[in-house]
Amino acid sequence: MKWQTLITVVSLLLLGGCISDEETITWADTVKIEEKQYDYRFHLTVADSSIIGTPAGTVKRDVAGKVHSNYRLSNGEATFLQKGTTLYNVKGHPGLLAVKDDLAPNGYLLYQHEITDHYPLSFNELDIENVQQITITHIQNGTPVTATWNDEEKDELLRLLMDSKPDAKFQAYSMEQDPTHFDFVFYTGEDILFTIPLFTDGTTPFWYPFEQEILPEAMNKYLNHHD
Repeated sequence: MKWQTLITVVSLLLLGGCISDEETITWADTVKIEEKQYDYRFHLTVADSSIIGTPAGTVKRDVAGKVHSNYRLSNGEATFLQKGTTLYNVKGHPGLLAVKDDLAPNGYLLYQHEITDHYPLSFNELDIENVQQITITHIQNGTPVTATWNDEEKDELLRLLMDSKPDAKFQAYSMEQDPTHFDFVFYTGEDILFTIPLFTDGTTPFWYPFEQEILPEAMNKYLNHHD
């Protein structure tokens, strides 16, 4: 995904955009299976594939660019997912469906029907005290490469994230090359985990917990570990 497109998606999702069963199509990544509408949860992933269950349905038609703005989804239709995509049940989490994606954090995208179970959807909602491990994944030559951090390094990573500072003047969009993208996943012992992307231009690490924020330079030690 192009850098500018990814940031647009991040920004819109942080604003809380979604589609309910009564609403019409907007920009949201949504799919309808068995009369239930599911919205993509950008900040959620699975701890591992053991909780992926049986197939729940398949996308029969992707409607992006093919319907008017007041169109209402029918069963098997999706706004972003391609025709033929299989969605899977998630064991122990009846409000979630999963889509296999080898480049996504831990290999799956998650979609949620309504907000019946509460999962952390922002870094501020994450229970820092329960974070046992952090993984950082970067795509190199089409393959995910993951580094795992525990104990003192994990604690330092959390401190660095909490020390980020808002900086609206940082011109990320004017860079000649796309910044490098990393996915952080926070392990808390739960089946469903919080994940968030982080970026760097090679010198300045930054992210979007709510707005654009610059991270301490010391974060580069963990990002450069992938090189």
